Amino acid sequence: MVVVSIVALVGLVTYRTASTSIQATRRSSGELDLYMRARHVLAEAEKDLRSALPPGDDGQPSLVGTRDSEGKPFQTLELYAYRPWRAFGSEMLGTQRIIYKTDSEGESLGRKLLVTRENRLGEQEVGESVEEVVLEGVTAFDLAYLSGGESHESWVGAQGLPERVEIHLTLQTAYGGTLLLETGVDLPARASDGGQRSSEQ
Repeated sequence: MVVVSIVALVGLVTYRTASTSIQATRRSSGELDLYMRARHVLAEAEKDLRSALPPGDDGQPSLVGTRDSEGKPFQTLELYAYRPWRAFGSEMLGTQRIIYKTDSEGESLGRKLLVTRENRLGEQEVGESVEEVVLEGVTAFDLAYLSGGESHESWVGAQGLPERVEIHLTLQTAYGGTLLLETGVDLPARASDGGQRSSEQ
């Protein structure tokens, strides 16, 4: 009887150990997958910012960053960039209007990060704009705009682009943890006749 009890106890301990190990593996795998997806999103944002176009002849700003009206750590980033896209059955380089924003629906579990891309020829949109949910569980999507040695919480610069944009992204994991990713992008200085957005583009 004592032997049976010991065997049963050992079996229970082994089961619990194995179960804990499986849960830890799933948690680690889930967080790694979330980290890789977030890194991909930031890598695309870096490409967009490096390809950002300065204001066009109309004087309208080509990059606008606005903070959440309630003071929460979320921003909407809108910019025009010279990026590859498909049109008329072929790959081409052209202007894209790109919008990064968060959706506050279900905010207790973190927001969704959405990216909208519009392909444009001059002032005309080519095809339909595409909005994609690229991340969920976002608890912070905050940006800083550096120019002239100063850091700005928002940017509406009809006079030009910031010198650098820093992105701070915080995610809530499925197991209640927090994942923080940061990146910074130096924006290229463009000659006024180089990559300028204009009605002739």
